[in-house]
Amino acid sequence: MGLLRAVTTALALGLGATALASANDLQLYRLGDPADGNSQARFRMLGNELGIALAGTTLQPANSLGMSGFDLAAEYDFVFVNGGNQIAGQPYWVTEGTPPSMLMVPTVHLRKGLPFSFDVGVKLGWVVNSNTFAATFEVKWALLEGFKNLPDFSTRFYVGRAFGQQDLDLTLGGLDFSLGKQFGIAGLFSLAPYGGFCVQGAQSSTSTFWGDPLNTTSQSYLQNPTGSVWAYSQNDLMNNLYGRIYGGVQLTSSILSYAVEYGYILPLSSGIPVTSALQSVAGKLGLTF
Repeated sequence: MGLLRAVTTALALGLGATALASANDLQLYRLGDPADGNSQARFRMLGNELGIALAGTTLQPANSLGMSGFDLAAEYDFVFVNGGNQIAGQPYWVTEGTPPSMLMVPTVHLRKGLPFSFDVGVKLGWVVNSNTFAATFEVKWALLEGFKNLPDFSTRFYVGRAFGQQDLDLTLGGLDFSLGKQFGIAGLFSLAPYGGFCVQGAQSSTSTFWGDPLNTTSQSYLQNPTGSVWAYSQNDLMNNLYGRIYGGVQLTSSILSYAVEYGYILPLSSGIPVTSALQSVAGKLGLTF
């Protein structure tokens, strides 16, 4: 319960501070003039990696919750992004502070079981040291579960939207396939190792804003009426797909559940400007009924 309270408080404090610039807030004008293809490539990579971070991790076994079950969890994701990478000599992670090598994303996650081995869920996540949030909706179906000599198998679809970053329009989505098995331990615990593959991606664009052709980073583009009016064009989700291979384990004791998970993420779509891998490590503390 302490971790749940801490994450909820952190999200509330972040919502209350949306008017203040933080180290991981974006400065989109520093990407460059959208008429330049390299600037568009930088924007594409920024949207892709931020979308992957906000999509979060799976952090649930392959079996369903059951018709009367629910799970309320505090999750904490550490996503290792490519803050040091550049395109044409300029970084695409353009933030108020030093480009991040890792984003921390605390999340509140609620799931409810439905008939026929379906679960539905909602998540609210926040990028620490920023005003960036994401709300995500998911549907999971355990096609195969509860058989003695067969693993559990499920598929999960999710879609979400980012908010809180001025001018940025970011949608994220994914399709997840998971295998696992639940084991009882001395009648006191259940252990559920799992692993899977997720196809995920991001769709990004911007509204129009004042650009900064001289790259005078000491000035906000909102206070730079001598600049140009800029907008970055839409990067479609289907052209920005990544594959995430992941594995984890959940331990459940009475109504408490604990989970840890590791993920390795690589581009799937052709033409993505930077093909460096991303990684994630995440943990969960939940109430599972």
